[in-house]
Amino acid sequence: MKRIIITIATLVAYLAVLISLMLPDLLKKYFPETLTEEGYLSEYLSDLFHIAIEFSWVYVLIVIFYLGYSALSNAAPKGKRYLWTWLILFGHFLTIPFFWYYYIWNEKKNQ
Repeated sequence: MKRIIITIATLVAYLAVLISLMLPDLLKKYFPETLTEEGYLSEYLSDLFHIAIEFSWVYVLIVIFYLGYSALSNAAPKGKRYLWTWLILFGHFLTIPFFWYYYIWNEKKNQ
């Protein structure tokens, strides 16, 4: 049950980041009528973009969770804990899926 909750939270965080990064460009490309005369997004859509950015805080919380989990839990082997912590700290967007797969999803296989 724990790994399913962590999986859902991680996916939500990644989706929040992707949406906040892609939303303005998608709106400009597929809905050009949402642009003002100056080429900016209308006020409503600008607010929508700010909401998406605020949802990215979910991702920040997930990174903090993974930093703590990698450093303090017994999931990763003792010699690799700090390596994973540093990798998550500096390369979190690419590293977290690998850490999740090796030490959360396959937790029973690693024990």
